[in-house]
Amino acid sequence: LLARNPPSFDAAPARASAAQATLAQALTDLRYQLMTGRVTAEEFGQRLEAAAAVERARAAAPDHVEPRHRGKALLLSCLLLATVVWLGWRKRTGASASQTSSSPTLAAEHFGRMPARFGAGFVGPALAVYGAFVLLPGLAAFGWAFTRWDGFGEMAWAGRFNFRWLLLESDVFWSALGNNLFLMCVPPLVVVPVALGMAAFIHRGGRGAGVFRVVLLFPNLLGGIAASLIWLAAYEPTSGFVNAAFVAAGDAASLIEAPRVVVNWLHAFHGHAWLSQANLYWSLVPIYLWMACGFNLVLYLAAMQGVPDELYEAAELDGASPARQFFTITLPLIREVLVISAVFLVIGGLNAFELVWLLTSQDPSAGVHTLGTFMVGALFTEFQVGRAAAIAVVLFILVLVASLAVLRATKKESVEL
Repeated sequence: LLARNPPSFDAAPARASAAQATLAQALTDLRYQLMTGRVTAEEFGQRLEAAAAVERARAAAPDHVEPRHRGKALLLSCLLLATVVWLGWRKRTGASASQTSSSPTLAAEHFGRMPARFGAGFVGPALAVYGAFVLLPGLAAFGWAFTRWDGFGEMAWAGRFNFRWLLLESDVFWSALGNNLFLMCVPPLVVVPVALGMAAFIHRGGRGAGVFRVVLLFPNLLGGIAASLIWLAAYEPTSGFVNAAFVAAGDAASLIEAPRVVVNWLHAFHGHAWLSQANLYWSLVPIYLWMACGFNLVLYLAAMQGVPDELYEAAELDGASPARQFFTITLPLIREVLVISAVFLVIGGLNAFELVWLLTSQDPSAGVHTLGTFMVGALFTEFQVGRAAAIAVVLFILVLVASLAVLRATKKESVEL
């Protein structure tokens, strides 16, 4: 198929190391569509040639941007601006004044103030390391976002082109942003209730609490790569234990003469492709639950152990049930820990990378990219350093604004309680 379409390769960069880089994403998407029967072999060649024509046109007019997503870009800009204005308004209203007004005075009265030179001695080395390995590279990346550079030749000034291309023309960027929003919103709705319920169960000393504690904490001993490989094997269509479990459940249901619709539904998972483009992100929810439940359980359990027992004893004397005690005593007093957990989950959803990257064999199609995989692909596959830096800047802004919004939205309630 490729041999029949030699013009498709005219847009390749001159350097051998970057050959076919500009067509890599198009080739990945078309290969997926061809293997799943969405396009014929002839359509594969035609669309590959069309993608090459787009790259040739871009090479002829490198500063041209086709504004296909003006509405989305305007909506995102308005949301960010409104959030920043709201954060400023909340700060001016002094929502956190009651929390911060007395702490410095009490600390100064009881412990005294540390001399500046001693403070610099403690903070200075750590700040120097942080600045050298985090701040300076971040500032450099911010500067690269305004350039056009392949990492080999000379760097050329591109102005706002990379940001305009991302926000106005790139279909992959908006698809990736939607996937990040999914990971930011859906997994926490599962992780937080499960971790909170298990923490309450362990805190109450339920039967088997120690076993549950060990089982739920075990995934935290594994890194993200190891966990990805485990679930890659589990989701394997023919030999993975997930499909095998559904099929075995179907066999058991047929033996007990369960309704035929239930048996057929369970047997339908034989050979089911969990990690296909259509199913990937819903398949990530159990993985996030498995990986994040233990960490959040530790946070919630530590907070629950800090609640005075006298409050529960008084509630029992008043006839409050365990459920009422949980909602009227436990939840209000651990609200700040819930906020921290929510911030971690929001940041994790926006920074999602390794799971998607590994579960798609390091070659995700356009519909399953996250901003993290899109950035890595732009840098190491397409050799677009400026574009990758622009994605990193946008991702940083989104993480910063989202984290501040979550903290500010919940801060007043936690202080009042």
